[in-house]
Amino acid sequence: ALMSRPVAGVRNKSIIITLPGSPKGAKENLQCILKLLPHACLQAAGADSRSLHAGGIKKLESEAGISSSGSHAGHHGYGHGHDHSHTHGHSHCYNHGHGHAMPVRHTRETDNPQSNDPAAGPSRRHRSSPYPTLEVSHALELIKNETPAPQIISAKV
Repeated sequence: ALMSRPVAGVRNKSIIITLPGSPKGAKENLQCILKLLPHACLQAAGADSRSLHAGGIKKLESEAGISSSGSHAGHHGYGHGHDHSHTHGHSHCYNHGHGHAMPVRHTRETDNPQSNDPAAGPSRRHRSSPYPTLEVSHALELIKNETPAPQIISAKV
């Protein structure tokens, strides 16, 4: 979970959060963004984004009770949260104070040529889809047009 950074955002009236598949990773990443969920809920409810962001990153961080550079966070801004249930663990939340930035690719595709062959396994395939990205409205229209009508079948049970 350390290497999979959470991606979150607001689109129209939906809050979008991506989490890793493992329960431990999902828990750690969700803990990293939990304090910012009230802010995301305000945005999803239709609050004016300009007025919400008027004070800048520092104001948002202070309202959420987080900081991008604290004495406990250290050089890289790693925040350590400790679980005090029957098990103990910690997570590394990457709150660098970059706001709502998109993830940045750190490698070039030419550095590690890969294939789209499904038999190659997930680590040897491209991380981008070979299929085009569609607008949600267009995708829903395609589903509506291409899905056959249901058939009524009567059978004795």
